[in-house]
Amino acid sequence: MWKAANYIARQFRQFGLKPLPGTDHYFFRWPILVHRRVAPPQLSFFNGADSLDLKWNSQFRIFSRSYDSSWAETDSLVFVGYGIDADSIGYNDFKAVSLKGKIAVFYDGEPVDSNGVSRLTRNAHSPYKADRTKRHNLIEQDAAGAIILIRSAGDADFNRKTGCVARYSAGTTMSLPADTVKNSTYVSIYIDTAVADSFFVAP
Repeated sequence: MWKAANYIARQFRQFGLKPLPGTDHYFFRWPILVHRRVAPPQLSFFNGADSLDLKWNSQFRIFSRSYDSSWAETDSLVFVGYGIDADSIGYNDFKAVSLKGKIAVFYDGEPVDSNGVSRLTRNAHSPYKADRTKRHNLIEQDAAGAIILIRSAGDADFNRKTGCVARYSAGTTMSLPADTVKNSTYVSIYIDTAVADSFFVAP
């Protein structure tokens, strides 16, 4: 990082740009938030006297910029279909639903036909199914987080579909404070649908 910064500073000098006011350099210090997982996450569900403890990596994975203690216990789960807000084309899973401070539960992807074509856009590729798009929409609605149900054909398939999440959460990440004002505690939990189906019962 410093090599890149020093290189840019040298270029500024060559271009004749003036340093920052009151300084003799081009550097501006800004605090960086460092996020590091210190222990494997634990996830349990309770339904009356029954409970289910999920196994980290094989049955669930987490995507988060930080791990906040306020997420430790909650009963505010709201099922929202595919978690898609596509009002412009007449489809919205969030109509008449308040998600503020709650955890949205939804399927990954989007509704498709037997050929895998989106029922929303009638195309093979749709912008509405992207995790980033769904996460942005939920953060805008002040949701506390999300549980994404991953339809897989077993552990190997689940690992493949959530591989990028595992790589991200395994290491140390950094972000600027300005990036985390609104979503610093937002957490996405990916769960194998087969595991969820074995425990949850529709009301």
